[in-house]
Amino acid sequence: MLNKKKILESWSKFENVYLCSVDSYSLIPFMQFADILLSEASSTVFEFAALDKPIVWCDFYRVRWSYRGIFKYRLAQRMDEDLKLFDLICERAKSPNEVQSKIEHCIKNRNEKSDVRSELTLSMAGKTDGQVSERIVDYLMSN
Repeated sequence: MLNKKKILESWSKFENVYLCSVDSYSLIPFMQFADILLSEASSTVFEFAALDKPIVWCDFYRVRWSYRGIFKYRLAQRMDEDLKLFDLICERAKSPNEVQSKIEHCIKNRNEKSDVRSELTLSMAGKTDGQVSERIVDYLMSN
């Protein structure tokens, strides 16, 4: 743990890196500044997609033994069906060796999956035009 802390602290010295405190558990304030999201299987992917920014899905995490081998059906039962949508809106890194090339691809092709991200956001969250409060008031006043 101490070694990982040293690595993170050394990265934080770069001008383009911000190392937040452990109290900063919400990603939302940081999303507006990020160009790309690097994430595992997290609902944050859908939140970031709503900002129409590229996402690299790190699909190489190691699950505990009770979800591997003959027990992999347990993981399938727990995982949300929406996980299948990740393939549509993310660049999928299947190993740590692929991450850098996927990030570079996203930088060069940031709008490649923009239409899909927009369609998915509309279907899952509705309009993201900043007018939801007005629509709620209109609905409540008309009913």
